[in-house]
Amino acid sequence: MIPNFEFVFVYVSTYFFIALYCAVIFSRVSYDIGRQLEIRYFRLELIALFLYCIFESLWALGHYGVVPALNAISIPLSVINHILVGCFCFFWFMYLECYLQSGFMSNKTWQIIAAIPFAVFVLLTVSTLFNGLVFYTGPNGVVERGPAYIVTVVLFFAYAAITAIRALYASFKAENKHRRTELITMSTFVLPPVVVGIVDTLVPLMPIVAPAFFFAFLVVFTMLQDGQISTDQLTHLNNRRRADKHLEFMRANATPQKPYLLFIIDVDSFKEINDGFGHLEGDNALCVVAATLRDACRNSSAFIGRWGGDEFIIMVPEDDVNSPEDFTNLIEHCLAYEAYERHLPYALNVSVGHAYCTGSEVSKKKLIEQADRSMYEAKGRTK
Repeated sequence: MIPNFEFVFVYVSTYFFIALYCAVIFSRVSYDIGRQLEIRYFRLELIALFLYCIFESLWALGHYGVVPALNAISIPLSVINHILVGCFCFFWFMYLECYLQSGFMSNKTWQIIAAIPFAVFVLLTVSTLFNGLVFYTGPNGVVERGPAYIVTVVLFFAYAAITAIRALYASFKAENKHRRTELITMSTFVLPPVVVGIVDTLVPLMPIVAPAFFFAFLVVFTMLQDGQISTDQLTHLNNRRRADKHLEFMRANATPQKPYLLFIIDVDSFKEINDGFGHLEGDNALCVVAATLRDACRNSSAFIGRWGGDEFIIMVPEDDVNSPEDFTNLIEHCLAYEAYERHLPYALNVSVGHAYCTGSEVSKKKLIEQADRSMYEAKGRTK
């Protein structure tokens, strides 16, 4: 019997199933849970973890003598595995910057600066094939960790630490309770990998790295899936499902003495923005409009949601606004300010329609039709 066969079987089986789960999640990830660039990095994380599981399994088969021929390439396999762990941390950093919708992702200079530690990490790790700084073959033929190993670990875990701090800081500034919970969850993502990284440094050769990363990753994926129930992941506003429920709430609570106002907001010439500047910029335009609506509603108890595509919806008690016309002017003024501050390379305008809700005697369909009609009249006046 091959020495340590049972241990190797558990080792390889664990990594095989994690790789399988990664493939399943990859097939389930769709662009309706986030921005396009955001999901791109999310998928790259999955790919990095999937490949790590494959190459780590090959390394284990060679190291423990199940497939002796693989032991001859144990150093290259160790280098590949180490780089893949670094890739996972770097892609997580980039993913969170997209998730936070920070200005970082639109500034190529900052992106290059942020990638420098990762480039140093990769070069240092690859150089070990020639100088043994990170990994080397010991006297007994076993791969040992070189003097620069800890430096590379610090470099890639720095990305995870920075994301944790930034997510936690953003959670304190978040106005939406759901958004705050998501950011706190994001900030704890780093804990399992860091704990396991410390354990792996003290007690190497244990199959615990991939499970730790996968556990943290699964928590985030589950959170994103849950968010689909009530939150639009592109704009972080309420989604259509929750808006439909709030419409029923509004109809049940409105009275002729205390009516509600229903606003529908449509982005003008959105197709031209998508066609002329690309879908990523189209996503950005929708996020700018979402930020505008939050700003316009900050002093009211308004419900804001993404109705679908480039349409948004606001439901607000009439007492919270001076008049529909004043509120429309406020939205347009806030949007002009946002567009100017962000130096958008295109004109970003909206058409706003409204309807009064005085009780449940008016159907939801009728309210939407009235607001739609008002919105298209406003759109016609701007042409």
